Amino acid sequence: MQPFRSDLLFDLSKSAYIDSGYFTIAAEKIIEVGCTGLNVGRGSVWLFSEDQRNLYCSAFYENGVCKQFEEARHIAAADFPGLFETVLANRMIAAHDVLANPITAEFHALYAAPVGIASILILPVHLDGKVMGLIGCEQKNTPRYWDEEDQDFMNALAELATRALGAERRQRAEDALKLARTNIDAQVSERTHSLRSALAQLQAAQKQLIQTEKMASLGALVAGVAHEINTPIGISVTAASHLKVSTKKIKNAMESGALKRVEFEEYIGIAMESADILLRNLERAANLVQSFKRVAVNHSDESISSFDLYEALADLVLSVSPECRRYGIVCTLDCERGITIKSYQGALDQVVTNLIMNALRHAFDVSRGSVLIRATVTAEQVDLKIIDDGAGIKAELLPRIFDPFVTTKRGEGGSGLGLHIVFNLVNYRLKGRIEVSSIEGKGAEFRCLFPARLEQEAQSQP
Repeated sequence: MQPFRSDLLFDLSKSAYIDSGYFTIAAEKIIEVGCTGLNVGRGSVWLFSEDQRNLYCSAFYENGVCKQFEEARHIAAADFPGLFETVLANRMIAAHDVLANPITAEFHALYAAPVGIASILILPVHLDGKVMGLIGCEQKNTPRYWDEEDQDFMNALAELATRALGAERRQRAEDALKLARTNIDAQVSERTHSLRSALAQLQAAQKQLIQTEKMASLGALVAGVAHEINTPIGISVTAASHLKVSTKKIKNAMESGALKRVEFEEYIGIAMESADILLRNLERAANLVQSFKRVAVNHSDESISSFDLYEALADLVLSVSPECRRYGIVCTLDCERGITIKSYQGALDQVVTNLIMNALRHAFDVSRGSVLIRATVTAEQVDLKIIDDGAGIKAELLPRIFDPFVTTKRGEGGSGLGLHIVFNLVNYRLKGRIEVSSIEGKGAEFRCLFPARLEQEAQSQP
């Protein structure tokens, strides 16, 4: 595949449009890239009706602009039986000459001839084993031979369309879950009102409400897990594909003796970038899996050790600095050097990292602000504070901030487990406590108090 097309696919796969949950928007971007990569002026994306007897246009691109499809908003199987049969059989249509191809000849008079379409390349789009629609690009005026690279490029776009359909399905499931939760809340409220006369009945209704809230939150979390993990894995697959194409190109050049130094240096750059993207996104996927497992804190996966508090925190600041720069946030450390504490360093690392990342993702709506890590040790106790000058926390959310599955970013990748993990680690691992204070609009402060020296007997406590 040509490097230009590989770059187009690479950039598109990283685009937020693909996983936005709105297929029409994603389809417009996909067909725009398709027409650009194939150097044609016209293309479209269509979805089948539920009974697969009609195709409806989701996105139409012509002469550099996405617009409404003027010829017809939909086409029927009765009018184009060959097209429907071929696509539903999950077969590609590479019509180098529309009139000469028996499948496309059936719509030459009604569809192709009026606008001068000479060649058309169509690939089915499927999801979970079912053909959901098609993506097609059209060459006007002069016939065109669709070679193997053209077909591979369109196949990659069809796979991205599949990913976009999956994202929309997950978004609809989440919306349905929210609606169901609203209905459940209304039912519980009505039941509570009817049972207010009896204290025992009121307490039973309150317990039922709590359970309902937990199950609804858990259901919303499960609906988002697939999307959270699919994104880094999808980017990794695209990076690996990009690297494979570049490697094949450089291999062919080497075998033919035509390899140039500048081409080799360019390949090294691509390989390094792809390897970095692969490592970063696969680590992200692994961390996502581990974060869910940490909800129940494991008391035996790490031993107590002595370490320099300043050095440990400085390493953390360094490790999150790229993410801070991406958000436009300044992260600073205020801690005396040379203080040695004895505790679980891994747990402390996780606490500080989660609190910083929580501030980056939730405290700042605009790209400016600061996060301060302040640590002191007095009377054998570590006083660690993470302070930001962001948007603050709503008063009604403060009492539940450490509860599992509580998040304001449910539709944007938030799982609601970050601060719950922090609470468990501070209370049960570091044998301390955590407090939070905030005024909405004036930032937030998380304060962790825990022993500076944990001994062996503390480790064995439940």
